[in-house]
Amino acid sequence: PSYPMAISRFLADQHVPHTIILDRDLTPERLQPYAALVLPEIRLLSDQQSRNLAAFAKRGGGLVAFGPVGTHNQYNEERATSSLAEVFGISGKDFPVHPFRHDIGHGRVAWFPSARLPGTGRWPLPADGLKDLEGVLPALRWAAGGRFSGSLEAPDMVELNLMHSPDGKLLLVHLMN
Repeated sequence: PSYPMAISRFLADQHVPHTIILDRDLTPERLQPYAALVLPEIRLLSDQQSRNLAAFAKRGGGLVAFGPVGTHNQYNEERATSSLAEVFGISGKDFPVHPFRHDIGHGRVAWFPSARLPGTGRWPLPADGLKDLEGVLPALRWAAGGRFSGSLEAPDMVELNLMHSPDGKLLLVHLMN
């Protein structure tokens, strides 16, 4: 199962500004502002979404994925091979047992085995799930080319949210305790 809310909770606890995007956002235009994307066991991807993610990475974007990704089409029909096999450098749909990272085109991809996380973002996250996330933050920073939109040194309970005005001229920094 996918666990976007738990990954969001982890990123918030690590003071990493982020946005949850939906499948309709997987277009070249909507992906353009992002330095990196996190794919938490996104098994269902259309062929077009897979092509868009591959192009995003090859153009310089970063992908950090967990567990099986792109193993089914948008109708939940199983594929013979992951639709992102070329991007992640795997054959078939069998992802390796250990995390890895590599460059592709002008971008970077990292992969981690499935994490033991809940489908919700309840706090605190379970200890075994947090252990599964060791190394994710450095890999995300690497995949993003070091381009986080902000950072903060504060206790876990402080969240950093960044919002841009529609014209891009203003940045609202929201700290929540």
